[in-house]
Amino acid sequence: MRFSAMLRNVSVEPMLVLYYVAAAIATLASTNLLLLKACSPHHSPPEGTPCDEVAAQKVVTAINTWRPGFEYSIPVVFILFAGAWSDAHGKRRKPLMILPIAGEIITLFYIASSVYFWKWTPEVTALFESLLRGLTGGRTCFSFGAITYIADNTYPEQRTFRLAIITALIFISSPIGNALGGILRVTFGFYVTFNVCLGLNLLALLSGLILLKRYSDEEPLEKSCGLPELLKTWKTVIKERTGHKRTIILLMLIVSPLFGGCLIGEYSVLYFYLRYKFHWGEADYGFYSAFRMSLTFFGTLISVGVLSRVFRLSDEVIGLIATTSQIAAALGSTFAHFPWQMFLYPTLDLMHGAIYTVGHSIVSKGVESEELGKMNSVLGTVDSLIPLVVFPLYNKTYSLTFQETPGAFFLISVAFASVTWVIFLVVIVLRMKQSARVHTTVN
Repeated sequence: MRFSAMLRNVSVEPMLVLYYVAAAIATLASTNLLLLKACSPHHSPPEGTPCDEVAAQKVVTAINTWRPGFEYSIPVVFILFAGAWSDAHGKRRKPLMILPIAGEIITLFYIASSVYFWKWTPEVTALFESLLRGLTGGRTCFSFGAITYIADNTYPEQRTFRLAIITALIFISSPIGNALGGILRVTFGFYVTFNVCLGLNLLALLSGLILLKRYSDEEPLEKSCGLPELLKTWKTVIKERTGHKRTIILLMLIVSPLFGGCLIGEYSVLYFYLRYKFHWGEADYGFYSAFRMSLTFFGTLISVGVLSRVFRLSDEVIGLIATTSQIAAALGSTFAHFPWQMFLYPTLDLMHGAIYTVGHSIVSKGVESEELGKMNSVLGTVDSLIPLVVFPLYNKTYSLTFQETPGAFFLISVAFASVTWVIFLVVIVLRMKQSARVHTTVN
């Protein structure tokens, strides 16, 4: 694909980068706000004021065990109907990305207010922040809309690469936001930080309104989006298909939460881990996060591009290779004792994002084009449920072990990745059986 053609195909990418950078800045700033409120409940402490780190982390990790119930359970219901609704109304994907940005803007005003009203407890601050994001879909709804939009407007042979670009941009945007967030918060304070987030979200909103077009020539379908459409959405998953397509789709529905569980779970406690284990601050964490995710960004983009387009490896083989490297990296991180080891082990996990990319690509190639919205709705629903399980799991594990074995939470990722590895192996075997059956029939 020539550079000029790539530019013509730019659509959700600028919007996605701006939104995820802003979200990462806001999340890091919000986490530090909760820590500071736990350290000093009555007034904003001067920078560098001593704090009981263990006590503060126990407060915030306890909050993280219940806040996903508000932030992510609501999008589950939302996403369930969103796929059927967008399919039934001429593949309208733009509202699925606009609404979360609008919700993020409202949330930013609330968090800034909680800085002014310092006596609002960490629990109250986290509760309403989670509710506001949940009611407007959050990142779950946005990523669902972006993936479905790309799948709608990309030829099957290019879809894996385009989805890899989207995945890579998500991976690189978050660490950029973390790096900026650490510097902004320490240098300029909370108000400037949240205003920067506001500006980025407004730019994301503008770019979406300009760049996102309705490419579908189909007329809106006169369908309801109630319970009958909801049932049809789930029937799309279990319907009979040729070969082993149905089995493979069901297996990918397991891969999606396992991959997301590792990513979301690790990053929900990684900042606390690095603060406690190596005494890193916000800026240090931002730099490290940028380094780690940059590896994943380039690793995903290059590996999927090379393995898929040059060597023509199948999606499931790429997934198997990526999962193997993920297990090795997680095992190394579990027993890291020195800061340099935290920079070494992520280099083993260059292809981490490929798992997400090939999983969605396999699903999109196994369904009809008119089923993409419904299928991605199901994937979005499953992804929405992930934080409800992994946030409490990782945060509770970390809270119970961080004073003795801070890296123990990485073992959860090892377990999840091992199951994913087995699933990709099963898919490879099923594909081989199907190829052998076709070859026998032809002969």
